[in-house]
Amino acid sequence: MSIKSKINHIILKKLNNPYVSFAHSPEEILVSGILYHMNAELRPEELRRYDFETLLVYEHAKKALKELDNPAAQIGNTIDTDGETENIENKKSSCSTVTEPIKMLHNFIEKVESTVFE
Repeated sequence: MSIKSKINHIILKKLNNPYVSFAHSPEEILVSGILYHMNAELRPEELRRYDFETLLVYEHAKKALKELDNPAAQIGNTIDTDGETENIENKKSSCSTVTEPIKMLHNFIEKVESTVFE
């Protein structure tokens, strides 16, 4: 066994996650653990066929949507800022700035799900 093979074997053993064997590049080897931690349910076909970075961004997008799910409902009718209560109407502009990224996340997730998880 060559020194390069020994080093590769040691690195792969240290990473110790089932996704590492599906990695197509050194970069994918590095993110395989994060991807496995975020979603341990990915099928071998998905891991073989799709770029780990796309799958990782997809998982992050799903998590972000859960956190951003309906910011207007989280704000309620009024907001207390430094002891002053403001009407929700005054904060509509800040809600609308969140709406576009939420739409983009939904579109990205739908696109990945329609092509990756058929």
